[in-house]
This record gives sequence, C-alpha cells and structure tokens, in this order.
Amino acid sequence: MGTPKDPVPKELPKVSSRVIKETIEKTYEEFFTATAKDTASNRTSPKLSNLMLCVSDFATIVKGNTAIKSGDIGCLMNVWKRWSVLAQGIKKLTQYSIQLPRMVILLNKILPKGLRKLILHSLLVAPSGRHKHFVAKDQHLEDQNYWLKYFFNHSGRGTDINRLKDVYSLNVPLLQSLIHGLTLDPGKDHIYQSHRCNINLQSINNCLRMCNQNNICHKAPSPNDYEPIEIDNFYSTGITKLKEKHRQKGKPINKLRPTGIITWSDTWEADHNLDNTFNYIQQLGCQFSRR
Repeated sequence: MGTPKDPVPKELPKVSSRVIKETIEKTYEEFFTATAKDTASNRTSPKLSNLMLCVSDFATIVKGNTAIKSGDIGCLMNVWKRWSVLAQGIKKLTQYSIQLPRMVILLNKILPKGLRKLILHSLLVAPSGRHKHFVAKDQHLEDQNYWLKYFFNHSGRGTDINRLKDVYSLNVPLLQSLIHGLTLDPGKDHIYQSHRCNINLQSINNCLRMCNQNNICHKAPSPNDYEPIEIDNFYSTGITKLKEKHRQKGKPINKLRPTGIITWSDTWEADHNLDNTFNYIQQLGCQFSRR
C-alpha cells in the first residue's frame, strides 16, 4: 500500500473499500495462487517458496479451528480431506496417514446417507449453547472424565468404581447445571473463561520489523542473505505417493480402505418373528465373517 517499512500507526488511515479490495486481490495473486507458488519454487533461493508453503499449510489449521468453533462440519470435512493428502507426504505419520483417510472415506462413501448425516452432525457439540463455542464431542467427554477423576481422587465414597459409574457419572451434568444455577439465582452473570488471542499494535509492529529485517519475501536478495533448507511441498508429495501406491504390486493403497460393515438386505420382510430375526442376524454374521 505504498508504506512497506513504516510501522502501523495508532490511528489507522481511512481507505476506500475499492482500494482494500484491490489490495487483497493483488496479495492473493502474488502469494497464494498456484502460479505464484510455481514461480517462487523456480527461484534460486527457497526463502519465498518456504514462506508460501508454511503459510498455506498453517492456514488449514486456522481454518479447521474456525470451523470447529463455528460448528461447520462441511468446512471441517474439507480440511480433513486436505490433511489426508498432506499426511501421505509427511514422514513418521504412519497411523495418522492411514486412519484419517479411512474416516473420511467411511463418512463420505461407505455409510448409508442417514447414518452418515447423523454421525456428521454429532461430532461437534456446544456444551454452553453459545455462538462459536462448539467443541469436539471427545473433548467434551474428556472434560466430563476430568470431573470423575476429581471425585475419584478427592472423595472417599467416589473411589468405589461401581458407585462412580452408576451415580457420579450420570449426575455430573446435573451438578454442573446446579452450580451454574446457584450463580444465576442471585442475579449474577456467569463469567465464561474463553481463551482468545488478541494481537496488540506493538506485536504487529514487532512482526513487521522482523519481516523487513530478515527479508522474508526475498524481493531484493543480497550476497550475505541466509539460505534456508528447501521445504517439501507436502501436498504435491502426498498426491505423488498416492499414485505410486496405486501402481505398486499388492495395491498398498488398499490400506486406506475402511473395514467392512454389516448392511441389511433389501429382501428383508417386516413380518419376521423374533426367531427368524435371530436366525437372519446369525446368517449375516456368518456371511460377514467369510468376507
């Protein structure tokens, strides 16, 4: 915007929406398009290419975190699909590179439409019911598990495992709602401790100063510049490895297939009695074991 090395002032200058739109489009075309990445990879110094790859990979983490908090399972699924390819290009991610594609294929291709929709819309929950405060269901269950561990370690009666399962486990949500109710009954507001990262003006100027000092875009190279090690493009590497696995003997790409599931036959009749139902389930189990 004509001020590459000037610090950000406290009072931001007034700029028209047209200039802002043009600046965003110019920045996107220069640093985030496929043509820009290809041009940066052909440079003698890998500094700009490394920056673009790191920013694009980290952007998927930010996008996934935003999708989880907003409860947008469709956007989160797109991030998981990209991570499934990225995991193939990163070494020492054996389990993750297998289990994540299996889950994506299972949720998009294998499961019936109704069951698929039920599972997808049950992965994220909002315990407090507030906007943009969704969390993964396993994280919510871990929070409930922490309450059980607290009772187990600080209560003599809670150390009985049967009592812990049958009494405490069922009443932990009720206890939480009672505590919230005691706060709201006197007219007090319940204060939620939400962690949010706020970047102040000093941090922004320090970041800009560091970027200018190290010439991260490498637009004006000098003989004394530090030459970093070139970073692999994990996304393109993952696509290449998937193609190689498909061409290899034994089809190692089949490891990404999810395990089979039992499906009901279309010839099922509604007037089966209990004995026929039990025999039908046994036959399905035998057929599934033969597979």
